[in-house]
Amino acid sequence: MSDSEPIVKQLDHIIARTDDPQGLFSLFTETFGLPVSWPLASYPVFASGGVTLGNINLEILSVAQKNSGAQDGARARFCAIAFEAASIEEKEKELRRRGISHSPVLPYVQVDERGVEIKLWSNVMLGGMLGKNFWVDALVSLSRMPGATSNSNAGKTNPMVRWSTDKMFGSSLVFMVEYFYENYVDRPHWSEFRNHDEKRAFDLSQLRERQGGALGVLSVKEVVAGVKAYDVAGENWRKCFAPVEPRENGVWEIADGPAVRLVPATENLIKTLVVRVASLNRAKTFLAERGMLGESTDEGISIEPGKIHGLDVRLIE
Repeated sequence: MSDSEPIVKQLDHIIARTDDPQGLFSLFTETFGLPVSWPLASYPVFASGGVTLGNINLEILSVAQKNSGAQDGARARFCAIAFEAASIEEKEKELRRRGISHSPVLPYVQVDERGVEIKLWSNVMLGGMLGKNFWVDALVSLSRMPGATSNSNAGKTNPMVRWSTDKMFGSSLVFMVEYFYENYVDRPHWSEFRNHDEKRAFDLSQLRERQGGALGVLSVKEVVAGVKAYDVAGENWRKCFAPVEPRENGVWEIADGPAVRLVPATENLIKTLVVRVASLNRAKTFLAERGMLGESTDEGISIEPGKIHGLDVRLIE
């Protein structure tokens, strides 16, 4: 592989972390009527559920970190951007060649009813994509120590895995994921598909069948992320996406999107999800009737953050 193709295939999902996963998941799937991409379920150190937004999924995540100090109630925040990367082992080598800081390939392995370990997906955490971050950089370095890969498997329950997962998703980060559908046996919402392209196409069809739910969602236009070291972060995105050029300064888009828009900021964080809807009037009426309408501008409207656990979600046509 060379710079003749990007390392990542497409933006796959964005993660919102919350201490009330059931409440936030129900808000999107029941109040807004969006399809479930995968049901909310508990795993050894986290809970996760997926919501279909058309061209990507929104993952609702809760990390079961014990003794983590004061919690922020039902507040949520966008904490991660995940890109699909086919042949992730080869892509990890390419990251090294292009000089992008990253973790080793970190498999998620579970033990089935026969006692056999099965690999469901693998991740590679990327450093520097959203600016310098102490925990991301430290965990990327620690993951290269002997035995660290096995201690990074979130399919296992031990204090180190619990701690590292909590810290990693307490930051704003970008990572790559590859799914292994051949190992998805008897897993509703997954095992009926041969590959991730089939899964994505089915999720999109479910959204269209529901006419985008109560808000009339079509797709996500872009994810807005603030970075302190804007030029440094931009160079890492250039290395990762080469030979694809930014759509405009600081705006990176591949496949069916959405785009990631980098903006200068005083802190590194994933700020906003910009969602396309079929009709702003329809969405505005629905939100206003439920006291959930936020700001209105010439470009679009926002959902009142206080009604969606503090998330910044903006709607445009």
